[in-house]
Amino acid sequence: MTARLLALGAILAGGLVAADAPTGPRPTTGLHNLRYLTARVLSGSSPDGADGFASLKRLGVRTLVSVDGATPEVELAARCGLRYVHLPVGYDGIPPAQLARIAKALRDLPGPIYLHCHHGKHRGPAAATSALVCLGELSPDDAVRAMRDAGTDPRYAGLLGLPHTLRPLSAGDLDRVPSDFPAQAPTADLTQRMVQIDATWERLKARPDAAAALQLQEHYREARRLTEVARRGVAFTARLAEAEAAAGRLGASPTPREVTASQKLCVQCHAKFRD
Repeated sequence: MTARLLALGAILAGGLVAADAPTGPRPTTGLHNLRYLTARVLSGSSPDGADGFASLKRLGVRTLVSVDGATPEVELAARCGLRYVHLPVGYDGIPPAQLARIAKALRDLPGPIYLHCHHGKHRGPAAATSALVCLGELSPDDAVRAMRDAGTDPRYAGLLGLPHTLRPLSAGDLDRVPSDFPAQAPTADLTQRMVQIDATWERLKARPDAAAALQLQEHYREARRLTEVARRGVAFTARLAEAEAAAGRLGASPTPREVTASQKLCVQCHAKFRD
Protein backbone atom coordinates (compact mmCIF):
# COMPACT_ATOMS: atom_id res chain seq x y z
CA MET A 1 0.00 0.00 0.00
CA THR A 2 2.78 2.45 0.90
CA ALA A 3 4.62 1.91 -2.39
CA ARG A 4 1.36 2.34 -4.31
CA LEU A 5 0.59 5.63 -2.55
CA LEU A 6 4.10 6.96 -3.11
CA ALA A 7 3.82 6.07 -6.78
CA LEU A 8 0.50 7.89 -7.00
CA GLY A 9 2.09 10.92 -5.36
CA ALA A 10 4.89 10.95 -7.90
CA ILE A 11 2.35 10.75 -10.75
CA LEU A 12 0.38 13.68 -9.35
CA ALA A 13 3.56 15.69 -8.87
CA GLY A 14 4.31 15.16 -12.53
CA GLY A 15 0.95 16.59 -13.53
CA LEU A 16 -0.74 13.32 -14.49
CA VAL A 17 -3.63 11.65 -12.70
CA ALA A 18 -3.60 7.90 -12.09
CA ALA A 19 -6.68 5.80 -12.65
CA ASP A 20 -7.39 5.58 -8.91
CA ALA A 21 -6.60 9.23 -8.15
CA PRO A 22 -9.36 11.73 -7.25
CA THR A 23 -11.50 12.59 -10.29
CA GLY A 24 -12.35 16.01 -11.70
CA PRO A 25 -10.15 18.85 -12.99
CA ARG A 26 -6.42 18.29 -12.74
CA PRO A 27 -5.77 19.02 -9.07
CA THR A 28 -2.22 20.31 -9.21
CA THR A 29 -2.80 23.95 -10.20
CA GLY A 30 -1.18 26.18 -7.58
CA LEU A 31 0.49 23.23 -5.85
CA HIS A 32 3.98 21.79 -6.24
CA ASN A 33 5.60 18.53 -5.19
CA LEU A 34 2.20 17.10 -4.31
CA ARG A 35 2.42 13.60 -2.87
CA TYR A 36 0.11 11.08 -1.20
CA LEU A 37 1.82 9.58 1.84
CA THR A 38 -1.22 7.65 3.04
CA ALA A 39 -4.84 7.55 1.93
CA ARG A 40 -5.62 10.65 4.04
CA VAL A 41 -2.27 12.49 4.34
CA LEU A 42 -0.73 14.50 1.50
CA SER A 43 2.35 16.71 1.47
CA GLY A 44 3.54 19.44 -0.83
CA SER A 45 4.32 23.13 -1.20
CA SER A 46 2.51 26.15 0.20
CA PRO A 47 -0.68 26.68 -1.82
CA ASP A 48 -0.02 29.31 -4.47
CA GLY A 49 -2.85 31.81 -4.08
CA ALA A 50 -6.52 31.09 -4.64
CA ASP A 51 -5.74 28.47 -7.30
CA GLY A 52 -3.77 26.38 -4.83
CA PHE A 53 -6.54 26.36 -2.24
CA ALA A 54 -9.14 25.61 -4.90
CA SER A 55 -7.04 22.62 -6.00
CA LEU A 56 -6.93 21.33 -2.44
CA LYS A 57 -10.70 21.67 -2.19
CA ARG A 58 -11.08 19.64 -5.40
CA LEU A 59 -8.86 16.98 -3.87
CA GLY A 60 -11.26 16.76 -0.95
CA VAL A 61 -8.76 18.16 1.57
CA ARG A 62 -10.40 19.44 4.74
CA THR A 63 -7.45 20.43 6.93
CA LEU A 64 -4.12 22.10 6.17
CA VAL A 65 -1.16 21.75 8.52
CA SER A 66 1.67 24.21 7.84
CA VAL A 67 5.12 23.57 9.29
CA ASP A 68 6.47 26.60 7.42
CA GLY A 69 7.86 29.65 9.21
CA ALA A 70 5.63 32.06 7.28
CA THR A 71 2.18 33.08 8.50
CA PRO A 72 -0.48 30.93 6.77
CA GLU A 73 -3.08 32.48 4.48
CA VAL A 74 -5.94 31.55 6.78
CA GLU A 75 -8.57 33.70 5.08
CA LEU A 76 -7.91 32.25 1.62
CA ALA A 77 -8.19 28.76 3.06
CA ALA A 78 -11.42 29.59 4.87
CA ARG A 79 -13.03 30.76 1.61
CA CYS A 80 -12.59 27.20 0.35
CA GLY A 81 -13.92 25.71 3.59
CA LEU A 82 -10.48 24.59 4.74
CA ARG A 83 -9.17 24.72 8.29
CA TYR A 84 -5.57 25.83 8.85
CA VAL A 85 -3.27 24.62 11.62
CA HIS A 86 0.18 26.19 12.04
CA LEU A 87 2.90 24.10 13.73
CA PRO A 88 6.21 25.49 12.40
CA VAL A 89 9.49 23.56 12.53
CA GLY A 90 13.08 24.29 11.56
CA TYR A 91 15.57 22.75 9.17
CA ASP A 92 17.75 21.25 11.88
CA GLY A 93 15.19 18.77 13.17
CA ILE A 94 11.81 18.60 14.91
CA PRO A 95 11.54 18.77 18.71
CA PRO A 96 9.68 15.75 20.17
CA ALA A 97 6.87 17.86 21.65
CA GLN A 98 6.19 19.59 18.32
CA LEU A 99 6.35 16.31 16.42
CA ALA A 100 3.82 14.81 18.85
CA ARG A 101 1.48 17.75 18.18
CA ILE A 102 1.81 17.20 14.44
CA ALA A 103 1.10 13.48 14.89
CA LYS A 104 -1.96 14.25 17.00
CA ALA A 105 -3.21 16.71 14.37
CA LEU A 106 -2.87 14.02 11.68
CA ARG A 107 -4.71 11.53 13.90
CA ASP A 108 -7.54 13.71 15.17
CA LEU A 109 -8.33 16.46 12.65
CA PRO A 110 -10.70 15.96 9.72
CA GLY A 111 -9.05 14.48 6.65
CA PRO A 112 -7.80 14.33 4.07
CA ILE A 113 -5.01 16.48 5.52
CA TYR A 114 -2.47 18.43 3.45
CA LEU A 115 0.79 19.10 5.32
CA HIS A 116 3.14 21.62 3.76
CA CYS A 117 6.25 23.73 4.20
CA HIS A 118 7.34 26.32 1.60
CA HIS A 119 8.61 24.25 -1.33
CA GLY A 120 7.37 20.86 -0.13
CA LYS A 121 10.84 19.31 -0.20
CA HIS A 122 12.42 19.43 3.23
CA ARG A 123 10.49 20.34 6.39
CA GLY A 124 7.06 19.29 5.11
CA PRO A 125 7.94 15.75 4.01
CA ALA A 126 10.10 15.30 7.11
CA ALA A 127 7.31 16.39 9.46
CA ALA A 128 4.61 14.41 7.68
CA THR A 129 6.52 11.16 7.35
CA SER A 130 7.98 11.35 10.86
CA ALA A 131 4.53 11.97 12.32
CA LEU A 132 3.24 8.96 10.39
CA VAL A 133 6.05 6.87 11.89
CA CYS A 134 4.86 8.04 15.32
CA LEU A 135 1.34 6.92 14.37
CA GLY A 136 2.60 3.53 13.19
CA GLU A 137 1.42 4.22 9.63
CA LEU A 138 4.87 4.32 8.00
CA SER A 139 8.04 2.43 8.74
CA PRO A 140 11.22 4.49 9.21
CA ASP A 141 12.59 3.08 5.93
CA ASP A 142 9.43 4.06 4.05
CA ALA A 143 9.55 7.51 5.65
CA VAL A 144 13.13 8.13 4.51
CA ARG A 145 12.29 6.79 1.05
CA ALA A 146 9.37 9.22 0.79
CA MET A 147 11.54 12.13 1.90
CA ARG A 148 14.20 11.31 -0.69
CA ASP A 149 11.47 11.01 -3.34
CA ALA A 150 10.21 14.47 -2.37
CA GLY A 151 13.70 15.92 -2.77
CA THR A 152 14.79 16.35 0.85
CA ASP A 153 18.42 17.45 0.77
CA PRO A 154 20.69 14.87 2.46
CA ARG A 155 22.62 17.74 4.03
CA TYR A 156 19.62 18.24 6.34
CA ALA A 157 20.77 15.36 8.50
CA GLY A 158 18.46 16.35 11.35
CA LEU A 159 15.46 15.87 9.07
CA LEU A 160 16.51 12.88 7.00
CA GLY A 161 17.81 10.96 9.99
CA LEU A 162 14.80 11.66 12.20
CA PRO A 163 12.52 8.69 11.30
CA HIS A 164 15.05 6.12 12.48
CA THR A 165 15.18 7.75 15.93
CA LEU A 166 11.42 7.40 16.46
CA ARG A 167 9.04 4.85 17.89
CA PRO A 168 5.24 4.69 17.50
CA LEU A 169 3.39 6.65 20.16
CA SER A 170 0.59 4.96 22.08
CA ALA A 171 -2.98 6.25 22.04
CA GLY A 172 -2.41 7.38 25.63
CA ASP A 173 0.75 9.27 24.66
CA LEU A 174 -1.17 11.16 21.99
CA ASP A 175 -4.20 11.76 24.20
CA ARG A 176 -1.96 13.65 26.61
CA VAL A 177 -0.68 15.99 23.87
CA PRO A 178 -2.38 19.43 23.94
CA SER A 179 -5.20 19.83 21.42
CA ASP A 180 -4.88 23.59 20.99
CA PHE A 181 -4.03 23.73 17.31
CA PRO A 182 -3.39 27.39 16.36
CA ALA A 183 -4.31 28.77 12.97
CA GLN A 184 -1.37 31.18 13.23
CA ALA A 185 1.56 30.46 15.53
CA PRO A 186 4.13 33.10 16.53
CA THR A 187 6.88 33.32 13.92
CA ALA A 188 10.43 34.59 14.01
CA ASP A 189 10.85 38.31 13.33
CA LEU A 190 13.82 39.82 11.52
CA THR A 191 15.83 40.27 14.71
CA GLN A 192 15.40 36.62 15.66
CA ARG A 193 16.28 35.52 12.15
CA MET A 194 19.45 37.61 12.23
CA VAL A 195 20.43 35.99 15.54
CA GLN A 196 20.06 32.61 13.84
CA ILE A 197 22.18 33.81 10.91
CA ASP A 198 24.91 35.03 13.27
CA ALA A 199 24.90 31.71 15.12
CA THR A 200 25.22 29.83 11.84
CA TRP A 201 28.13 32.04 10.81
CA GLU A 202 29.89 31.18 14.07
CA ARG A 203 29.36 27.49 13.37
CA LEU A 204 30.74 27.89 9.85
CA LYS A 205 33.83 29.72 11.07
CA ALA A 206 34.50 27.08 13.71
CA ARG A 207 34.03 24.14 11.36
CA PRO A 208 33.02 24.82 7.74
CA ASP A 209 30.63 22.16 6.49
CA ALA A 210 27.94 21.72 3.87
CA ALA A 211 25.07 21.42 6.34
CA ALA A 212 25.83 24.77 7.97
CA ALA A 213 26.24 26.43 4.56
CA LEU A 214 22.84 25.10 3.48
CA GLN A 215 21.28 26.22 6.77
CA LEU A 216 22.69 29.72 6.23
CA GLN A 217 21.18 29.88 2.76
CA GLU A 218 17.78 28.87 4.13
CA HIS A 219 17.96 31.48 6.91
CA TYR A 220 18.50 34.22 4.31
CA ARG A 221 15.67 32.82 2.17
CA GLU A 222 13.28 32.77 5.12
CA ALA A 223 14.31 36.30 6.11
CA ARG A 224 13.49 37.59 2.62
CA ARG A 225 9.91 36.33 3.02
CA LEU A 226 9.23 38.48 6.09
CA THR A 227 6.80 41.38 5.75
CA GLU A 228 9.20 43.47 7.82
CA VAL A 229 11.89 42.99 5.16
CA ALA A 230 9.56 44.13 2.38
CA ARG A 231 8.83 47.30 4.35
CA ARG A 232 12.55 48.08 4.50
CA GLY A 233 12.64 48.50 0.74
CA VAL A 234 14.12 47.02 -2.41
CA ALA A 235 17.75 47.72 -1.53
CA PHE A 236 17.61 45.73 1.71
CA THR A 237 15.77 42.85 0.05
CA ALA A 238 18.39 42.80 -2.71
CA ARG A 239 21.18 42.60 -0.12
CA LEU A 240 19.55 39.57 1.48
CA ALA A 241 19.14 37.94 -1.94
CA GLU A 242 22.82 38.57 -2.65
CA ALA A 243 23.79 37.04 0.70
CA GLU A 244 21.56 34.03 0.03
CA ALA A 245 23.21 33.48 -3.35
CA ALA A 246 26.68 33.79 -1.79
CA ALA A 247 25.79 31.21 0.85
CA GLY A 248 24.60 28.91 -1.92
CA ARG A 249 27.99 29.20 -3.60
CA LEU A 250 29.82 27.91 -0.53
CA GLY A 251 29.29 24.41 -1.85
CA ALA A 252 29.75 21.02 -0.25
CA SER A 253 33.13 21.74 1.34
CA PRO A 254 33.47 25.48 2.00
CA THR A 255 36.98 26.67 2.79
CA PRO A 256 37.66 29.21 5.56
CA ARG A 257 38.61 31.73 2.88
CA GLU A 258 35.27 31.28 1.09
CA VAL A 259 33.41 31.59 4.37
CA THR A 260 35.22 34.84 5.23
CA ALA A 261 34.56 36.30 1.77
CA SER A 262 30.87 35.45 2.00
CA GLN A 263 30.52 36.89 5.49
CA LYS A 264 31.77 40.27 4.24
CA LEU A 265 28.31 40.74 2.74
CA CYS A 266 26.87 40.62 6.26
CA VAL A 267 29.36 43.19 7.49
CA GLN A 268 28.58 45.52 4.59
CA CYS A 269 24.84 45.09 5.12
CA HIS A 270 25.14 45.84 8.85
CA ALA A 271 27.16 48.95 8.13
CA LYS A 272 24.50 50.32 5.78
CA PHE A 273 21.24 49.17 7.30
CA ARG A 274 21.86 48.58 11.02
CA ASP A 275 25.04 50.10 12.38
